[in-house]
Amino acid sequence: MQEVNSIFFSILLKFLKLLRPIYLWFRKKWPHYFEQKNQQTVNLDTSRMLESFNSLHRWFFGKSFQRVRFNEEELKNYQEAYQKGPTILLMRNWGQVEYNYFNELFLKNKLPLAIHNNMIKMSHWMPRSEAKLIRFQKWDTFFTHGAWPYNQNLFDLKKALQEKKVILFCLDLPRENVWIEKNFTQQREVLKEMIKISQEANLQTQFVPLHFIYDKLPGKERKSLSEILLGERENPTYLRKVLLFLRRFKKRAVAKIGQPIDIQNWIQEQNASQGLEEMTSPLIKFLEKTFRQEVFQVTGPRLKPRRRVIAELLEDPNLEKALGHFIEQNDFKKMTKEKVRKKLSRHFHEIVSATNNITLLELWDYALTWLFKRFYNGVEVDKEGIQKIKKIAKDAPVIIVPAHKSHLDYLIITYAFHHNNLSLPHICAGNNLNFWPMGPIFRKSGAYFIRRSFGNDPLYKFALKLYIEKLLQENYFQEFFIEGTRSRSGKMFPPKLGFLSMIVEIFLKGKLPDIYFVPASIDYENIIEEKSYLKEVAGEQKKKEKTTDLFKLPKFLKKRYGKVYIQFANPLSLKASLNEDIGTILQDSKLFRKFNEELGFKICHDINQVSTLLTSALVATALLSPRKGEFQFKDVHQKCEILFYVIKDKSVRVSEALSKDFHHAIQESLEQFLKEGLIQSLEDLDGKFLCIPDDAISRLNFFKNQAIYFFAELSLAKLCSLQTENSHDLFIQLSQLLNKEFFFSQDTSLIQSIHEGNLKLPDWTTEIILPTLESYWLTLDTIHRLKDFSLTEIQLIQNTIDHGKLLKLKNRLSYLECLSKFNIQNAIRRLTEMGILRFTDEKKSKKLCLGPAKQKILDTTLVLEKLLNKKS
Repeated sequence: MQEVNSIFFSILLKFLKLLRPIYLWFRKKWPHYFEQKNQQTVNLDTSRMLESFNSLHRWFFGKSFQRVRFNEEELKNYQEAYQKGPTILLMRNWGQVEYNYFNELFLKNKLPLAIHNNMIKMSHWMPRSEAKLIRFQKWDTFFTHGAWPYNQNLFDLKKALQEKKVILFCLDLPRENVWIEKNFTQQREVLKEMIKISQEANLQTQFVPLHFIYDKLPGKERKSLSEILLGERENPTYLRKVLLFLRRFKKRAVAKIGQPIDIQNWIQEQNASQGLEEMTSPLIKFLEKTFRQEVFQVTGPRLKPRRRVIAELLEDPNLEKALGHFIEQNDFKKMTKEKVRKKLSRHFHEIVSATNNITLLELWDYALTWLFKRFYNGVEVDKEGIQKIKKIAKDAPVIIVPAHKSHLDYLIITYAFHHNNLSLPHICAGNNLNFWPMGPIFRKSGAYFIRRSFGNDPLYKFALKLYIEKLLQENYFQEFFIEGTRSRSGKMFPPKLGFLSMIVEIFLKGKLPDIYFVPASIDYENIIEEKSYLKEVAGEQKKKEKTTDLFKLPKFLKKRYGKVYIQFANPLSLKASLNEDIGTILQDSKLFRKFNEELGFKICHDINQVSTLLTSALVATALLSPRKGEFQFKDVHQKCEILFYVIKDKSVRVSEALSKDFHHAIQESLEQFLKEGLIQSLEDLDGKFLCIPDDAISRLNFFKNQAIYFFAELSLAKLCSLQTENSHDLFIQLSQLLNKEFFFSQDTSLIQSIHEGNLKLPDWTTEIILPTLESYWLTLDTIHRLKDFSLTEIQLIQNTIDHGKLLKLKNRLSYLECLSKFNIQNAIRRLTEMGILRFTDEKKSKKLCLGPAKQKILDTTLVLEKLLNKKS
């Protein structure tokens, strides 16, 4: 590792050698002075990391290093590597800023410092007294021995590795990311020496990549003038580094400590018969790939102008063959191929996003930081989940699949990725959001808009599939909402499989080695659209988003909405999820649909599994189960304790308030409900009591639905266990009936645990599930009374709600929340699957009528009436 020195310094040393006799005379004349100076032990290697700095370092770097983004969790990578064996830190490019940053970072966190590096000198950052002493001893060594003590001559690589010292090796890759044999022979020799020493001494040597990325935003595909003159953002020239540094990194610099590479394990993975020469080249390529992947995670692919993306899609050499095959399979034979291409081009212009505005992405960061601080008391992001995403992103495309509860979902995942040093995802959004001015802004920020329904336009679906395939092949993060729309009821909607099936089909056709789905849960203590949701639950139609909605934003700023929790489930490998042969699934449409359904429900189940139990949801569940006329605060506390105890062994994530002080959080939530009129405090001759007003039940049910997944299966198991006969069969039957509402495991061992007393549930917990069952009974009762009918889904829902309101007046309904439009909608769709309902055969008709399995109406109704204690 040759130390770089100027020609001037080499000439100076040759000249100063002439003065050696004079210096040696002085040394002999005053030996005590020189002995005193040389007695002070000091490490002469000025390439080492420093344990203290001078005032120049503090003035020059000071606050600037505080602006560099760094994930503290990554310190574990270094700690784990150091515990295993000798550690070699690797950097892609050398520079004073990068080296000083990591020096300060390690010092601050009391981590081992590098005793040597192959590029940087640190003498000008040392405390004055130390630097002065080193200069004296180096000159004394030079005049005494006739050779300058260069850093590489003071350093022994073998000894350092054997003594488990940390060293830093700068690869100094050229800007094209390709090793040049002529200029980098010495680096190759050092890597070869490291392998040799590790093999001979059987050392568990660890390589730990260090990354310093000056700008986390992706560059454009076409280089700007500044990039041509000053170097690219991810690998800037010296002048660009100075300019970026003087601008205090603009909060866009990112430092990373990569995953350790065990050199012995790496050697074992290579062919044992290979020599050192043959092993060095694969190691170099592996290191190149590692550095590229780490940078890619942060910046993502280079941005292309929208017109360039569309041109690439239309000019793809495989398009002609795919288009010809498509025309043969569909009714496009009357159109010329040129007309089909023109129509395809129009579809691309409608769909493709335009992520080419870096300034807009920066503005979003400022705007969202202000917005979330104004709306919420904090956004808590699952750091462990983020690390899992970073790990898998190196191997295959990653698709984030969150639950959809609010319009803010689009923004909050992007915000979390940006602040955790991940490239921003391309978001699949409904074209209802493509209104001025937000549509163009969203499109330039990574969103692409698709139609809610493709209708009779297979070419649109073909265009969308080609675009998704391109995004996957270029390894962009993607994000889509599997429910297809925002959940208005508080709980997840059943999965929509159209978009998911496109991704699966792309994979099955061998376009990609694998695809990872990452289910995600976004839980809000309060949702800003809550009032409009409650109106839709009651039966009102959804209002289309429009420009004037932006003027309503100030009214939302008057209220705080609590905390937001973002949790990520374990990534799902699409390749690992396949149980059948790929060719078999592609050829069999039923098998293909079955696989998509299972995958969709698995994703929904995983989203629910990582949901956060919020205080308001727990309290609402306790208030509505059972429905007592009057109660006291202590009654709610007791029920909350029981519910919390029931799920504590299920590794449920809980809100910060519940985990810190359970009873204080419950009481605070109750007082907030009292303040908002969701519960009332009254007084009669017997004293004060609390009750729930009828007009508050719908809102309380919305809160309850945010936690119902945690308790629904337990509640159903308890309900079935109270039946004297066939409780296991009844549980399976009802689980299947409710598979549009919940994603049950249908595990009958729950009933066994209840029977044996291992799982103790009070009888009132059955009321958690009973309102949902009553919705299904109400739907069946309405269908039975209508007899022969032909109605659209919307008309049938409204008929059911109207029928339910009348039954409520007759006291034949126990739960007001059973009138939820979305419960009834799910019931209708489930009954259609069961064959009790069917769509009429009329062309383009979306009307429902009785199906071939209409005889099941009576049997299912009787089962539900028995559970609900209703008289036939």
